[in-house]
Amino acid sequence: MLFAETELLTWDSLGTYTGLAFAVVAVTNSLNRVFNWNPPWVGLVVSLLLSVLVSQFDSLGWRALLLGLLNGFVVYSTAVGVATVGNAAEQSVGGIPTNPNEPQLASEAERKEARVFVKWFTHAE
Repeated sequence: MLFAETELLTWDSLGTYTGLAFAVVAVTNSLNRVFNWNPPWVGLVVSLLLSVLVSQFDSLGWRALLLGLLNGFVVYSTAVGVATVGNAAEQSVGGIPTNPNEPQLASEAERKEARVFVKWFTHAE
């Protein structure tokens, strides 16, 4: 099914592995950006809640619930990986020199402010 240009996330796409991981990264990054709130457990809670809700769309019961919980841990691991890769990419090209002998291009505060991906899965820096 093709998505209209106005649809970014739909119920069908949220039911996919990629959609769930995208939603977790979006929610955790947004909570950090807007409220400067990033406890490491929020991503896990969001992953588990969304996965359990999605698993209940097709069938109710303990097996669907168990599968939803297991999928929640997989989605959380994926979201952590996406955030880790995003942070690494920003640090290597976003004003932080990869060579320690190169001069700093921005202050630490400016680099933190410019980040798109935040480390919501670890304690705040």
